Order: sequence, then structure tokens, then C-alpha cells
Amino acid sequence: MKDLFSKVIDIGFALSDKKLSNPKSSEDLKKSFDLSLDKSACGGDLEKLIEGIFENSVNTQNPRFLNQLYGGATKEAWLGELLTSILNTSMATYEIAPLATLMEKEVLKAINNVVGFEDFNGIMAPGGSYANMLGINCARYAHSAELKMKGLESNKYRVYVSEDAHYSSEKALGLMGLGMNSLVKIKTDDKKRMSIPALKLEIEKSNVEGLIPLCVVSTAATTVWGSFDPIDEIQNLCNDENIWHHVDAAWGGLALWSEQKKSLFNGVERVDSITLDFHKLMASTLTKGLFLTSRPEILKGANSGGGTKYIFHNSDDERASMDTGTYALQCGRRVNSLPLWLQWKMGGTDQFKNKVSELYGLVDEVVSSVKKDSEYRLLLEPEFMNICFQVLPSSDKVNIGEFNRRMRDKLMERGNFMVNFSSTPEDGAFFRLVLSHWGVTSEILKEFFVELQAVKSELENK
Repeated sequence: MKDLFSKVIDIGFALSDKKLSNPKSSEDLKKSFDLSLDKSACGGDLEKLIEGIFENSVNTQNPRFLNQLYGGATKEAWLGELLTSILNTSMATYEIAPLATLMEKEVLKAINNVVGFEDFNGIMAPGGSYANMLGINCARYAHSAELKMKGLESNKYRVYVSEDAHYSSEKALGLMGLGMNSLVKIKTDDKKRMSIPALKLEIEKSNVEGLIPLCVVSTAATTVWGSFDPIDEIQNLCNDENIWHHVDAAWGGLALWSEQKKSLFNGVERVDSITLDFHKLMASTLTKGLFLTSRPEILKGANSGGGTKYIFHNSDDERASMDTGTYALQCGRRVNSLPLWLQWKMGGTDQFKNKVSELYGLVDEVVSSVKKDSEYRLLLEPEFMNICFQVLPSSDKVNIGEFNRRMRDKLMERGNFMVNFSSTPEDGAFFRLVLSHWGVTSEILKEFFVELQAVKSELENK
């Protein structure tokens, strides 16, 4: 077994130079890889199974994986994951995870150094969607602690997000019993940012209708466009209306360490809570969600409950504060702090500053190239790492959106690059190139556009 561990690590260290993917239909994959689970042990060759897993999986360590808002991970983070799996403990109490508890608190402290809350508390969460739900849950508790015990009487609460916000807030409202219809999607401006006049109008409308404005979820880098809502202006409005303000910075969190922080995150130190995902653009392993709040007393009140008879035995405040399970909705919570702490410890905060500067340089390079080439159309001047553009067909009789969708399908069939797409009613489908991988280089991006031209030629010369 030790030899197999060594083999996996050897393969892992070589993945960045291996092919990105070997696309197969689900039926073909079932035929080529034995997925059956039987009553008795298979007695097969474990080494061959491992090789098959690598062969039939998408290789996100390859820097040509630019499909989602994550990609690759540092070797230090890998090592932390291995240690986490071997130690196999939970974050419920300090007693069973003493060092990991202190690591998590140190990570939270280091993040707050750049966010800037005067007082804070937080917790690591299994992804940004969960962390955003924590923000809305805290907003509900801050509005009325009684709701936690009595439950909701009616669908009278409203949560506001931009029309380009992540869908996690909508799902959270369904799960929490607030109702998906409680979500109000605010129009965006010409830069795809939440419109302040539109937000103000919707809040006023809620007040007139006797509804309760509960929370505004600002987005710090939308998933499609990479746009940042005006945090400071939204906070002013939330102060006037006594509304909880949560910032979803799951994607754009790296910009906290950038030269652009002053404009993109202006006023962030004033908000009530924030989400960050360190597996998105910060080269940590999936999933490293994080929730931080400037109102520390709310976090425990909103999420605690039960367990005092068998797990949370500490009664004094100092010891009880170390049991992070009382601040979480989970009981068995994975030790996600160790891989992140180890990555941060070995690379320092400078790794985030240097990488975000480097990636912004690559964005400028790509945007400049796209603007100069008449075969492309840039749909929005990017604020972050999202470059949304279309490839223009040679004939003006061809539908541009449909052509780009066919190009993307062909790109995926080739298996050399993975780049996602989105669409609007006005433009149809377009490429959403996200510079999410720490291994991406200028040369690789040039390769991508060469690949696009080959795909275009193939489609047009059929």
C-alpha cells in the first residue's frame, strides 16, 4: 500500500504537464471503467484502478483548465489534505482538534487583517454557498432571535441581490424556510454592478407593502462578469434602513490583496459579514469556504443548539469559545484549516499579493489583444479575472451566439482546453474565460487563442 501512495504522489506531481481531459460519453465511460459495487471484494488490481481514475478524470492541475472559478492547488495544500485525512478528526471541539482549532483562528485573524473589522468572529465552511447561507442566517437572528425558536409565521422578509448574483442566496432562502420568492433581484448598471437607485426603490417598495427588508447580499466579483457591487454605497443604505449587509466575495476575495482593493472593496470594513473561498483563485484545495462577521455575538447565537450532554461539556466562557462546533450548523466539521494554514504558512501573504498582480497583468494582455483583433468582440471591460468575449464568424449571416456555442462544444471535444460559456438574450452565447489557475501563463493563453482559431476554421470549412 505504501508503494501505491508513492505512485499516486508521483503521478500527481506530473499532472500539470499531462493532458487536460479525455472526453467520453457516460455510456462509453461505463464500458471502459468497471464501476460496479458487489457483495464480495473485487480482488482486482488496485494499481490499475488508480491509473483508470486518473485517466478518466478531468486534470484540473493542468493550467489549461479555465472552466470553473478554481483550478489546480499548491503542493503545500495537497500535503495538508493528506495530513487531514490521516489524522481524521473533527473540528467540533478543541479537545479533539486542539492545533487545528488554533490554526483556524489564526487564518481568520489573518484574513481580518485585510478585511478590517474592528471586532470579528468567523468559521470555515464547506464552500461559498454554505457561507452565504450563514450570512443570511445571521441576518435573520440579528433581526429577531425569537425566530430561531418560534419559526417563521409568514413570507414577509426580503433579501436583495443583484440580478447577476450567485444562485446560492436563492437556494438558502428555500432551505431556511424564508421562501425563494423572498429574494429580490436588483437591476444592474452598464458595468453589471448592483444599481443603487434600483436597490433603494425596491427597499422602499418592501416597506410600503409592510414587508421586512432583512439582508442585502453584495457580490464582490460576479461569477459571469467579474463585477463588484458598490459596497460602500450599499452599506450607507443598509445603515439608514437597519439591514444586514453580507458580501459574497467567494470569487473576488483575492482582490483584497491587490492594488485595486481600495476601489473594489471600498467600505468592506463596515459590513456585517463576508464570504471568501480560498479554493477559488487562491490555489487551495476544494473546498475552503470561509465566513467572517463583524458582529461576533451573532454567529454563535444564530447557529448553536444542543450537544451539551455529550460533546460540548465546557461551561465557562473561555473554554467554550474554543469549541468551534457551537458556532457551526454542522457537528462533524472537516479540518479544512490545516491545508490552508500550511499553504499560507509556507507561502506567506506575499503569495496572494504577487499572484493577483500577475493575473491582472495577464488580463490586461488578453483584453488588449482581443480589442485589437477584428475577429473578436469584448462584451465588457473586466474589473477582475473574467474576460467575456465572442468569436465573430466570417459570414455576417451566421448567428454569433449560436456560432460561439458550437465553437465551445468543439473546444470541449478536443480536450486540450476547458473554458466555460454564458449567454444573454441580447448577445446569445459567449466565452467566459476566467484566469483562475495559478499555473496559467501568457504562452498558454496564446495557445488558447490558437486553439480557438483552429476550432473556428474547422467549423467554417465543414
